[in-house]
Amino acid sequence: MKKLTILVLSLMSASVMAASTQLEDSHEAGIVAYADKGKIRTVGLNKVTMPHVLDFQNKEKTSSSLIYQSIKEVVEYNCDEEHYRVHATAMFAGSMGGWESSDF
Repeated sequence: MKKLTILVLSLMSASVMAASTQLEDSHEAGIVAYADKGKIRTVGLNKVTMPHVLDFQNKEKTSSSLIYQSIKEVVEYNCDEEHYRVHATAMFAGSMGGWESSDF
């Protein structure tokens, strides 16, 4: 969780970008995460919200047999308590979920 906190804080201090930026590449798990640095928002002193896309190398399947390859989420990170809360989630059949900066 400390790595996550450092990642969020480094993104907040970086210059604002309108395009999505690759956050993490985990070939072993077959997932790549992307975020729009320009959409990171401060919520109080030690919380931020950040939209991101999780792009899976292979198609995944939910417990109810829905097939997806990417997920868009809006997540609130609490840096002091080292936890996060998902505000919204959407699954997409295709890669990158039609990622557009204006989607969030």
